[in-house]
Amino acid sequence: MSTNNMTTIAVLGATGECAGWALIQALRNGHNCRALARNPAKLTKFILDRQTNGKFVVDETQKSGLKPLSEVDLAQRLVIVEGNAKMPTDVKKLLTVSGDNDSNVVLVDHILFGIGMYYIIIILIIIIIINYSIILY
Repeated sequence: MSTNNMTTIAVLGATGECAGWALIQALRNGHNCRALARNPAKLTKFILDRQTNGKFVVDETQKSGLKPLSEVDLAQRLVIVEGNAKMPTDVKKLLTVSGDNDSNVVLVDHILFGIGMYYIIIILIIIIIINYSIILY
């Protein structure tokens, strides 16, 4: 879990329009985030591009008064875990780290799903196994 007052959010499907927009908003509002991506460089580019080329995000930035994210902001508040949502070991790596005595330490407060139903079922099974509370998107 996060060590500051802001929550830490895990995001699956972050390069999709819906979850990507939600990730950007969470980061802009000061939350720490962890995202699973097959290609971390693609996710970083996706986030930075959406703020300058995505009309909706640009409009919302102007209305809210929040500054667009910089690469420094991303480095401070976003951890991109390289992996695939189809692989239970990769999802577990996104959500936990190994602790003492083979226990798992949970790293996130909430989970945002932006992927298809088939994968949600797989991930829900993983989450149940590691005994977690979730938010479905």
